Amino acid sequence: MYKNNKPVFESGKILKIEMLENLRDFNRDYLDIKYKDYCDGIIKGCDIEVYDNYITINNGIIKYNNTLYLLKEKEEIAYINNNRYMMLKVRFLDHSKEDDFEVNYSDIFLDEDMELKKNEMEICRFKLREGAKLRNNHVDFYDYNTEFDTINILNTVYADNEIGTLPPVITYEFGKELLKLNVDTMWDINFAIACVNRKEPLPRIVIMSYIKNKINIEDKFYTNEEIYNFLVQILNNIKNNKDASVVNRKGRQRMILID
Repeated sequence: MYKNNKPVFESGKILKIEMLENLRDFNRDYLDIKYKDYCDGIIKGCDIEVYDNYITINNGIIKYNNTLYLLKEKEEIAYINNNRYMMLKVRFLDHSKEDDFEVNYSDIFLDEDMELKKNEMEICRFKLREGAKLRNNHVDFYDYNTEFDTINILNTVYADNEIGTLPPVITYEFGKELLKLNVDTMWDINFAIACVNRKEPLPRIVIMSYIKNKINIEDKFYTNEEIYNFLVQILNNIKNNKDASVVNRKGRQRMILID
């Protein structure tokens, strides 16, 4: 049966260990149940900021190998200008026991190796030229793939109930760009509204359904960066009046029936 135990703290009552255990377990149990069917990736938060010579990762939740990892405080990582691609990674370590706790640790570090090992996950990447300043204030949707001196999160995987999806800020910015074009097809309008209204990551199946409706692509797995490039292509097609869905609709022949 379903059950909810809520400890009652009253003056004069004995504080029992069961009451404290209830408080300890409730939030963890809730998160485990809520994200049980999610794949590995960022669940919430972990936003990137840049200050002086440091990259800051804000608090958040990451899922890896059926375990939720909580970053409760900001983490600062120093970076350098070396004109090479660098990747900010999380490496998940084997769990250990400390006193009465089972602990799952992880390391956050910068690496010149652009390949991910089995127990690693990408947070962002960048290529910083000597004398330049790293930035994270993207000016528009197209700026998220700027090669130099800019934080790139296109390959960062956000947890979904399938195989991971794009960062929500990417789909949000795409929705804004789409609405600026005054689109009038239901596919475009509905998808743009879904992008700007949804604070959570948009499921990959929704994104891919939209893309397949707009352009002719092979039915296979695509990386986040490939999906982003498809979205760029869709925007360019609409701007240049090469959108297949619009052309087909406008080019449909009209018939007049006379009785």
